Amino acid sequence: MKQNQHFITTLQSEEQKLYELITKKISLGTMIDVGAHQGIVTELFLMQGWKAYAFEPVVINMEKLKQRLGDQDNLSIRAEAVSDISGVKSFHLALNADGSIHEYYHSLENIKEDSYHKKGQTISIETVSLNDLVHHQEIPQNIDFLKIDTEGHDLTVLKGADQLRCLVISVGFWGDKYALGKPPSPLDEIIRFLQNRGYKRYIVIEKSKDNKTYFLYSSIKNIKDDSWGNILFFHDSQDSLYQDAIALCEEIKLSHQTQQEGDFLINILKHFHHRDEEIFIVYIGTYRGDFTSHLIHNFPRARAILFEPTPNSFSSLLKKFADTPPVKVINCAISNYEGDDVFYLLEDGATNSLLHPVNESSSEIKISVTTLDNYWQEKSNLRQLDILKIDTQGNDFKVLQGAKKVIKKYSPCILVEVIFIQLYQTQDSYYEIIKCMHEYEYSLANILNIHYSERGILAFADLLFLPNHKFKQIKTTPNQRFSCHDVEYLLTQNQLLQQTCDERLAIINTLDQAAKERLTLIESLDTEVKRLKHELAKVKSKKKDHYGRG
Repeated sequence: MKQNQHFITTLQSEEQKLYELITKKISLGTMIDVGAHQGIVTELFLMQGWKAYAFEPVVINMEKLKQRLGDQDNLSIRAEAVSDISGVKSFHLALNADGSIHEYYHSLENIKEDSYHKKGQTISIETVSLNDLVHHQEIPQNIDFLKIDTEGHDLTVLKGADQLRCLVISVGFWGDKYALGKPPSPLDEIIRFLQNRGYKRYIVIEKSKDNKTYFLYSSIKNIKDDSWGNILFFHDSQDSLYQDAIALCEEIKLSHQTQQEGDFLINILKHFHHRDEEIFIVYIGTYRGDFTSHLIHNFPRARAILFEPTPNSFSSLLKKFADTPPVKVINCAISNYEGDDVFYLLEDGATNSLLHPVNESSSEIKISVTTLDNYWQEKSNLRQLDILKIDTQGNDFKVLQGAKKVIKKYSPCILVEVIFIQLYQTQDSYYEIIKCMHEYEYSLANILNIHYSERGILAFADLLFLPNHKFKQIKTTPNQRFSCHDVEYLLTQNQLLQQTCDERLAIINTLDQAAKERLTLIESLDTEVKRLKHELAKVKSKKKDHYGRG
């Protein structure tokens, strides 16, 4: 279920954060790594003092695993392939296009070729079941973490491990329409099997064909048929760990969105500001403050005012920026009026709002509300404003109305959330926001952080607006060409290019083989010619001797 190295590295980085969480919550535990590859995951647990049992039957990977981790007292490395029974089974090797042994795709299952590997030799290999190893006391029965990554054989491994008692189990999967063919270990069957063993909670780390990561919690409703990834099962006794893992996944998702927005905005800002220049930021509806941290990292002299009405988020922001004096955190909401009002708290803190939610239950608190214009006039210590980010869950148009003077005076770059489906009662219309920005003499520069509903309908996104006069400051090249950011299109083009390269490589290999055969033939003919010349010389020599004697 591996694709190219970039895909693998990306997925591993997502999982690694979850693995680190597990090692923090469970100290000095024991883990089993089935399909350990070269020990990347094993090493992470060893570094935290865990005991590890690593199984890797592919010789080249086994050698690199030993080189990587060496002889450690808390590590046991075994060369068997893990299955449901101990014995001997057929093991299918995978090759690169040049015929060398592939790093991945080796399996006890006879999986299809894809554009990244081709079939190699089938060999006989010794197998063990985890149940048998428990029975013979070669591994402990109580395991804190079990990782299985066997290129489609995962369910069979699980069936041979029902004597193990594990807190967390990780298995790989791919969909019915994935390039490797129908999965030998269907995800729904894995889920049913483990639910019957007391693992009703799980987190799916899904990788789509456009290389985006999706996290699903105890549900596979929206998994795509052509996706792949891993799924972490938590024993029913580990609800607290499961909830902590979900919170971490939400942080990862938010950091992805923040980095995408931040990176694009930073590239825009470079047209107007030097890295060492002082820039000024206002963020309304800050939540966790990752966006601000990202900008400050790239513009070290940045100053910021953050508005966050949610008490818990406000407290977290105070701690986060305690050692960053240029950042000021204000515990109030911003709108187009002043006074006290009701603020609605939802289960997902990122969706708290001055507006009543449509379909979700909520609790209420009283908060202070003001306008950005009034705050600026009375309390602001910023000398200018370069970036205004607004994320107020349906109240964004009213924020813009209450910030008219500040916007007109400073002409900042504005990043504002727009909602396209009904999430809150009396929420602002995206049309009102676009019309307002047009009246402020701004134009749309980009659409970021796009989200869709379960039905595939556009749900919400962040719009980046720039003042019209700033567009002239963005440097362009003569005969500028337009870039395509349609991931589906780019992926298709990349696959076609890969296919063409593979075809040409196959032709080159064929021509190379033909050239070698011709060279062998030429060498053979050359040897034969030399032999014949030698024989002819001998005949002439005999004739000469004969006539000479006569």
